[in-house]
Amino acid sequence: GYVGHSSVASTPARTATVTYKLTGSAKGANLTYTDGSGNIQQQAGVAVPLKRASGAEGLTFKVAHRAYVSFSAQNNYAAGDLTCSIEADSVVINTGHSSGGYVIVSCSGMIP
Repeated sequence: GYVGHSSVASTPARTATVTYKLTGSAKGANLTYTDGSGNIQQQAGVAVPLKRASGAEGLTFKVAHRAYVSFSAQNNYAAGDLTCSIEADSVVINTGHSSGGYVIVSCSGMIP
């Protein structure tokens, strides 16, 4: 029996590597974001800029193409600014900026 390359069974769902980044002069923020499974996650009191345990910038997930993602952060302090961005395979698909105490910045978009 000849075994060819099946274009159906062996093709996993295409995914993109999505990175949420958060920078700014604010000292800390509360995060709300869509994870790789499409569930809403929250993290409180996260330091800015947002870094992973490895020291790399941002939060990274594998996300299916055509999925909708969102990322928002609220300044925990009375002053400062926040800038968020969403990258899909290192290409920025959305950015946002907010300035002021306790203000929320949000980014969202469709993964290409």
